[in-house]
Amino acid sequence: MIIFSDTTFDIARLIIQQAQYKRIKIADTGSCTGGLIAMVLTSPCSLNVLEFDVVSYANQAKSSI
Repeated sequence: MIIFSDTTFDIARLIIQQAQYKRIKIADTGSCTGGLIAMVLTSPCSLNVLEFDVVSYANQAKSSI
């Protein structure tokens, strides 16, 4: 089980708030973190800013996306 500090989620909330304020979308791809960035950015309030997220270990999938 991974335990995160409140700071991790505070930073994620700040990123989401700034994206909402600036009316921009966030896209994320990950492999080494196993979706860690997506996990901390995913919340009900992020639905209107998180455009897509891909977690893939396959190089071919990462290249095509």
